[in-house]
Amino acid sequence: MTKRHIMMVAQIVVPIVYSLYAGAGVGLGDMIHDSIASKDPRAAVLMFAIMLFGIMMDVGLYDPLNCQITRQLGDDRAK
Repeated sequence: MTKRHIMMVAQIVVPIVYSLYAGAGVGLGDMIHDSIASKDPRAAVLMFAIMLFGIMMDVGLYDPLNCQITRQLGDDRAK
């Protein structure tokens, strides 16, 4: 899983590490809560949907569908 989800881990860990380095320390949890609470709920749903569908693509959930479409269309990408 570490080879597949490195981008998602980086998007979570890197900002936390840099904020701790900048001196946020104890107030980091409050800052995260305030920033999420101030955002539009649709933005949070979109963020989680992107992560969910990214995981599903990494696992290979869409591979059978892609193989079937490629088999029917052949090498002609214009179809």
